[in-house]
Amino acid sequence: EDIEAAIGMLKMQLNPDDIAPFLGALENLKQAPNDDQKLGELMDEFRSLGPMQGAVLAYAPYMIAVLSDDPYENL
Repeated sequence: EDIEAAIGMLKMQLNPDDIAPFLGALENLKQAPNDDQKLGELMDEFRSLGPMQGAVLAYAPYMIAVLSDDPYENL
């Protein structure tokens, strides 16, 4: 699964302690991928990463798709 691969890459390439809350939110989303609340928590944790956001996106580009807004959501 893409989320599992993203978690693995992030743990391998970054210090997991530096992104622990984000990894926790990602693990929670993996358990319930259609849960909007868990997605919101992941987005909040991503925002709190600050400069680490770039590293997360570099090593787990799948996160771009997960964190992107749906441009057709309001149609």
